[in-house]
Amino acid sequence: MKIKGVNFFEQHVEKIVLGVVSIVLLGALTAQFVIEPNVVKIGSSQYPPHQRFLPAENEANSLLARMSDPAPTVPEVRDQPLMARFTERVGTPVAPRQRIALSTGGVEIQGVEDVPGAETIMAMPVIPPLRSVVAAPFLATVDPYEWIGSPELRPFLPAEQPFDKAAVSVEATFSGRALRDALLRDPDGPEGPQRSLPPGWWRDNFEILGIELQREERTATGEWSNVVEITSIPGRLDLIHEVRTDRPNAAELRFIVEDARRAMRQIVQPDYLRTIAGPAWVRPSEAIAAYALADEAQDIARVKSQIAALDKRIADLDRSIEDLRAPGGERRAPDPARRADPGRGEQPSPQRDPAADANIRRLQAQREGIVRQREIQVKRLQELGGTPDDPSRREAARAGAAPLLDNAELHLWAHDATARPGTTVRYRMRLVLNNPVYGKTSLGEDQRQLAADPLLHGPWSDWTAAVEVPAEQYFFITSAAEGDALGRGPRVTADLFRFYYGYWRRARATLEPGDSIRGTAQLPEGLLLWDLDALASSGQEALQPHEAEPGREGRPIAGAPDTQPRVLPANAREGPRSLPLASDVMLLDVARLPGGIDAGLAGGRRQAFQAVLREPTGSILVRSPDEDRAGGFYRGLSASAEEGRTQGQAAPEPEPADQRSVPEQRQQPREERQPSGGGSGGKTGGGG
Repeated sequence: MKIKGVNFFEQHVEKIVLGVVSIVLLGALTAQFVIEPNVVKIGSSQYPPHQRFLPAENEANSLLARMSDPAPTVPEVRDQPLMARFTERVGTPVAPRQRIALSTGGVEIQGVEDVPGAETIMAMPVIPPLRSVVAAPFLATVDPYEWIGSPELRPFLPAEQPFDKAAVSVEATFSGRALRDALLRDPDGPEGPQRSLPPGWWRDNFEILGIELQREERTATGEWSNVVEITSIPGRLDLIHEVRTDRPNAAELRFIVEDARRAMRQIVQPDYLRTIAGPAWVRPSEAIAAYALADEAQDIARVKSQIAALDKRIADLDRSIEDLRAPGGERRAPDPARRADPGRGEQPSPQRDPAADANIRRLQAQREGIVRQREIQVKRLQELGGTPDDPSRREAARAGAAPLLDNAELHLWAHDATARPGTTVRYRMRLVLNNPVYGKTSLGEDQRQLAADPLLHGPWSDWTAAVEVPAEQYFFITSAAEGDALGRGPRVTADLFRFYYGYWRRARATLEPGDSIRGTAQLPEGLLLWDLDALASSGQEALQPHEAEPGREGRPIAGAPDTQPRVLPANAREGPRSLPLASDVMLLDVARLPGGIDAGLAGGRRQAFQAVLREPTGSILVRSPDEDRAGGFYRGLSASAEEGRTQGQAAPEPEPADQRSVPEQRQQPREERQPSGGGSGGKTGGGG
């Protein structure tokens, strides 16, 4: 039966909906797997959704490969001649013409120097000569740390310890004000064609870079020959050598001049080598003045000089300790790299070195040892009736009190550590300054040679008086006698001296004809010798105390009161207790001096004898015991030998002033003396 009122659509609507949904689903599935899928566009490329991070990954891998490349391709950088451009600008005028036309008249610009033109004739200043040039020998025992710290110094030191070293110091005075006057003086007057250097060229740009020293030796015939240039002590500041070697340009030379200004005292008043025993170094003028005094006054002056030298060493140590405690932990030396690159400026201070604290302890130990030495010298001075001078007055004479051109009397000196023992020498010296005209391009063609040399040399001084470098040993005949009725033959007594560990050591021998001088000197306990290799590897803290008297550290001196036993310092051993001495001079005979000699206060004359000896060269030598004993040189060596017997022991307490005996006036006439190092006078004894 046919359904009434229901059409075809109503009758099949669910089938139609199901068919449409099926078709849509089928189309979606077809589009997903048959037609092109969805893509992501990155740059100019398209990627499926699951590959959208692939370009970033590829770029990262490429960048990583470039970073890991050991030889990457770098872009070419153009050469920038900054130094050449800077030097060119410094040497050229700041304006195209010397004179600039102004709309106003009579305007004076303060501080602008007149730059001479090519037609100007410049006159170089005349360096004033050095005055009061003197030389004096010095003999002491060099600190082993000088051997460790300066390998280039080792050829000039003895092969074995102790490093007993003879040297000569030369001193002079120079007037910086006279140099300033020479710079300001018109060389030929206002009407002449020459003119002095513009102040802008030399103001703050004129300093002493060093001292040149020459030495001559006297031959056996009395002539002077063998002129030798003496270089500075190895390891010390040597700006002259630096300039000659590096040939700096004008801009670099100004940095060297700044270094010279800061290091003025090191240049004109260099310290001698550090010593551990023997007399303290004093200026040659002071040493000569001390030996020109009478015996008692000479002793006082000598002790005062020792105290002054110890005060200076204490002050130097205080400054070194202060520098180590400052930020950076050490005083920086001039930086050559800063001169090569002026644009760098001052570099930041380095971090404090961990070894600075160890160095501070070492320096403090050195200071304690020197203070003890000073106390000993002060007690000796009080025994002689003198009082120490004020250290502040002496310090004012040191360099640095006034700039070079404002210093009316600058004391300067240099050291010769290469003089051969036993020779007679003399010296002359001159100053070397920087050339303020160096590198100037505004000079005329015929004056360009004035700007060619970075160094300016002063005139040579006069030669000093002859100086005798202390020999390694000396001998003196102290008594002589002919044969007697008891069958004893001619005989003499001789004293043989050798410098060892800061003092002259004496050996006494009795000779008969055919004998050479042989003897043994006794040494005090506590003279230490050091293992240099161990010290070099363990650092500078090992030597304790620096510059202290040998014997003050380590085992106690025999007989010293209230001294607690101590263990020897590390890397040290005790030195010998005796020192064999020998001279190849042979006694031939003893002769009576005809007529005898004056008996002095006893009146009349007394018999005297002479010793006839033969030297190793075969020459005959005649010596008088009376003359040898009376010589100031013998007395000086004897005094040193007596002091050396108690080396390292504490000085006795001085007597009260009201109980101190007045020294007797000596009857022997005072002789002309000359310092010979180690607290002795002019040489009268024979070398052994």
